[in-house]
Amino acid sequence: MLSYDKCRPFSRDFTEKRGWALKIGIYGGTFNPIHLGHMSAAKFAAEYLHLDKLYLVPTGQPPHKALAETGAGAHHRLEMTGLAAEALELSGEAEASDLELRRMGKSYTLDTLQAMKKRFPKDHLYFLMGTDMFLRSEERRVGKEC
Repeated sequence: MLSYDKCRPFSRDFTEKRGWALKIGIYGGTFNPIHLGHMSAAKFAAEYLHLDKLYLVPTGQPPHKALAETGAGAHHRLEMTGLAAEALELSGEAEASDLELRRMGKSYTLDTLQAMKKRFPKDHLYFLMGTDMFLRSEERRVGKEC
């Protein structure tokens, strides 16, 4: 099983010796299942933004909708997302993260972004989302921190 704790961020030595921050993309979604539309959007964003690293983050318990009972479970969604990350063949790195799957209760974007900012305080984070979430952005739980 892929794990957020086992994510391989670039070492701080790598960034400090070169004097720049990394550009890290965070693409969240239910990914139930992850499909070519998700992959196409992720690849385009990673290349357009020149991301050094892209994390694909399957949602644990979405606050805006119930996961389909006939859909894939959390473990399978994470595994499928990991395979999709490998298939992207980006110039930077891409991998799946279980950050939201390990969280109890509803998965809020704000909590995920705060956790990633804590993990990568000196780097530039880019939050990516699908059109479905963009259209629901008024319902999103946000704070001044974002």
